[in-house]
Amino acid sequence: MLKTWKKKLPGAVITAKKKTTAANEEADKAIQEAAVAMANFQQVAAKFSALEAEVERSLNNERNAVDAADDAEEAVERCREALQETERRIIDLKKQLEGNKRNLATAEGASATALTEANISDQRAREAEKRASKAKGTADMDKMRAEAETSKETRAERDAVSMQRACAEAAKSLKNARQKRDQVVANFERDNAVVTSLEESPEGHLELSGNADRRDPQVKKFASKYKSKVEAARYTQLKFEEVEELCRSCEVDCKKAQHAFDATADRTTEQCEVAKAAREQADQSSYIAEQLEELATEERDAADLRQVASEKADRTVKRCTDEAKATVLKISTEERRREESVRKLSELKDEAERLAEEVVFTNIKRQEACAKLDDMRKDLDATKAANAKAQQAKNKLTGKAKELEKVHASAMEVFNRAVIVKTEHQRKKKELGQAQKNALSAHEHATKLRTQATQAKLMASVAVNRAAEKVAASKHAKVYREKKAKVRPIDPSYAQLVLLSSSKFKDFKISANHSKHNMHSICESQVSMLLKRESDNFRNWVKYNKSHLTRIFPSVARTDLSNFNPVQCWSTGSQIVTMNCQTKDSSLHINNGRFRENGNSGYVLKPARLLKGIRTELQQEYAKKLNIRIISGCRLPKKSSLKGWTTVDPYVEVVVYDGTPGGASKRHKTKPIRSNGIYPVWNEKSASQFSVLSPSVAMVVFTVYEWHSSPNGMNDFIACASIPFNCLREGFRSIPLYDATHQRGREFLLSSLLVELKIED
Repeated sequence: MLKTWKKKLPGAVITAKKKTTAANEEADKAIQEAAVAMANFQQVAAKFSALEAEVERSLNNERNAVDAADDAEEAVERCREALQETERRIIDLKKQLEGNKRNLATAEGASATALTEANISDQRAREAEKRASKAKGTADMDKMRAEAETSKETRAERDAVSMQRACAEAAKSLKNARQKRDQVVANFERDNAVVTSLEESPEGHLELSGNADRRDPQVKKFASKYKSKVEAARYTQLKFEEVEELCRSCEVDCKKAQHAFDATADRTTEQCEVAKAAREQADQSSYIAEQLEELATEERDAADLRQVASEKADRTVKRCTDEAKATVLKISTEERRREESVRKLSELKDEAERLAEEVVFTNIKRQEACAKLDDMRKDLDATKAANAKAQQAKNKLTGKAKELEKVHASAMEVFNRAVIVKTEHQRKKKELGQAQKNALSAHEHATKLRTQATQAKLMASVAVNRAAEKVAASKHAKVYREKKAKVRPIDPSYAQLVLLSSSKFKDFKISANHSKHNMHSICESQVSMLLKRESDNFRNWVKYNKSHLTRIFPSVARTDLSNFNPVQCWSTGSQIVTMNCQTKDSSLHINNGRFRENGNSGYVLKPARLLKGIRTELQQEYAKKLNIRIISGCRLPKKSSLKGWTTVDPYVEVVVYDGTPGGASKRHKTKPIRSNGIYPVWNEKSASQFSVLSPSVAMVVFTVYEWHSSPNGMNDFIACASIPFNCLREGFRSIPLYDATHQRGREFLLSSLLVELKIED
């Protein structure tokens, strides 16, 4: 059945194709006949349309003639009305001429008044401009004086800084002299003790009583020793007097330097007040000059307005004169127009009679065209019926052709399906033969495997491990193929711009095998979790950062846009630690202080122990002890919204941020100094000691706050300084302070802290 059906299919397809071709030929013939009928219909319709248009034109001509006759009658009536209107306008224009003469007299009086007022305003404006020019000169002089006083204020501030330095040097000299005096006193006491012990000895009693035997060598040796010690004691006493004189001289110099600094500070304060008064005077003079200049401008504007009013009055006089002349001209024009209206009225009467005769002739011509139009309408109906019959035959044959085309398409679809079924049957037959061959081959292979079963049992454990590895490799390959299928080709020029690629963090041991351009982006909330999870994570992270990049970003949970402590991230060697720069808190001050290490000139190199070297293991870092003693401060301003810059009650807080995992920051606070922000002195007796476990990344922050006596009062920020531990130097050091934006503006230019630093291993 299947073979017979396949043989009949091509004949049926050919028969359907022939029927379709015959139907298409009949449809083409019907289309040609319909086209001929349509052409005849169009010719008759064109003639009918032309005749109908001629009838319409005749009707329009008749209507136009009637309308023209009516228009002529209306024109005659309008001409009569225009003649009467002209008579009325002539009377009105004569009355208007009398009014123009009265307006001209009024305008001439107003013009004279406006000219007088304009002259008076111009004189007042010149006087106001003279006063404004004089006030401007005074303002310029006050401004120059204010600039001079401001320059003196700047010089006074520099003198105060120089005096402060001289005072510090004098204090240092006094300290050195006192240390030297203490040393001399100790030497003197030691020599006196030796002399006293010699005198109290038996040999000393004999020597002092004069009973000693001078020939005895022991006596001679004792006498020589006693004499040398006495001389040494006398020399030490002279040295003590000399050092004591030096101490008194240094104390006098220190007091003089302190008095000079106080006097300079007072002069600076007085000069600041004078400069402030000069600037206020300059501002007041400038304000007065501006007010007078505005007054002069207003007077000049008033004079210009009155001048404009005078010119406007002159134009009004000229306009009234022109209106009177124009009225006289209009009267003569209206009289000529009246004569023209009388002549035109007679012409319109003649034209109305001619148009009435033309209406009668046009009516006769229209009736003849309507008779021809009725005959042509009958021919058009007959042609329209023939055209409709041809169109019906055309539509019928076209539908039959479409049905045959559908039959032909259905036959072709059946034929194509039969071909597909035949191909599938042949393929299954081949697969059955191949399966039989494979079964025979599998039987032979099973026979061979049965002989190798003993050897396979011995290698079972190895095969299981290899199978597990292959399964893992297969899964990895599958994941790789899925990811590769998602990869889309990109333009090579764009690919060259991509320097770094990011991947999700899983484990540092896995990440260490990634390519060098691969980096991790880790949230700051995960940093402490990773370091607490396993003890080796810290070392593995440092090792990873020796050859890769890590970016730390703030957590999305910080809705107030606060910052985190970046020191612990730096201790792991992370290269990019991002901050919320719009929030000026202590963490951002630490970040700014880190980049002061190279003068804020760009990137800061990581410590050598965190860089890649010969040894891959993290080098051990030895802890150090930092001793800090706060001595004094200088120029600590505090801005108030109502009183400007006021005095403060400052105290200093020192915080050491260590980068070791789990390590907490250490703090120390000084006592507050009441009402002294110019030169507060703490002079702590004992230094505060800090243990720094990771000196290479530790940060030391000095912050100055204003103290409030109320228990719930918030201490106000004044200034701060953030310094890397490696940048600290021992001895007495002056630490410059910065404002909340980490800038040293005009008010913070001289702000600093004097501290004593000591670093121990």
